[in-house]
Amino acid sequence: MVFEFVELVLVIDAAVDINDFWKLPALKFEKLRGYRSRYSFRITRKYRLEADIEWKNDQHTIGIVGIDELSSHYQ
Repeated sequence: MVFEFVELVLVIDAAVDINDFWKLPALKFEKLRGYRSRYSFRITRKYRLEADIEWKNDQHTIGIVGIDELSSHYQ
């Protein structure tokens, strides 16, 4: 399953915590190396959404997701 941008935003909005992202393998949710709190979500085979998460708890499971970039990283 591949998520479209709008569907992905709805999934992000509905998430209770970070574990909701890990439960959906199609998101290919991953922490980006070299960044403190930057993550990526796969949208299609070509595009990904990059986001920073402002953590609201010490366990880094609940936070505010700020969308930073829609990139064609997978060219």
